[in-house]
Formats: sequence, C-alpha cells, structure tokens
Amino acid sequence: MMPEDRSCAKEEKAAYAAWMAETVEPYLKEHGEKGYLKMEDGMSIAYRRYFLPDAGKCVVISHGFCEFAEKYNEVAYRFSAGGILGLCAGTPGTRVFRARGG
Repeated sequence: MMPEDRSCAKEEKAAYAAWMAETVEPYLKEHGEKGYLKMEDGMSIAYRRYFLPDAGKCVVISHGFCEFAEKYNEVAYRFSAGGILGLCAGTPGTRVFRARGG
C-alpha cells in the first residue's frame, strides 16, 4: 500500500465515523426505543425497536451469540431509509434490535 493510499483510508474512516455520529446515531435514537423481551424460561433478551410506519418490506437478521445490536446500526439505518422494516434477533444472552412498522 502506498502512503497516499493510507492517507485516503484514514480520511474515509474519519468521514464514516462522522457520518455515523452525526446522521445514523441521532436518527436511530430519535426513531427507536430499548426494552427487554421476557422469555417463557425466564430469560430476557434486550432489543431495540425502530419505528417505520410505512414499511413496504421486511428483512430479518438473526445475529450470533457473541454479537450485539449496535453492530447493526448502519444496516438498521439503511433499511429504514429505504422503507424496509428490519428485525434483528439474537439468541438468549445477546442484545437485539427490532424495527417495526405502524
């Protein structure tokens, strides 16, 4: 990798971090809520729900045991921006976000 390529990569990384902090995170905070789903066996799964009243489609993401909802913030934002309802569900012991339409 050439030195100018590294500089470009640093600029792209900084621009991405700024976009996430200034656009994605505020949008998700404004359109979401956090809570817990209580399972029949007494375990609870944390979730995030993002409201999208006019969703025309739905996509389900089932993430793995060692993953967490925040890892999918960009995906949730892009689904919402595209009018797609997103649902991210994990296994007990993981964090979950759930987007739902009206």
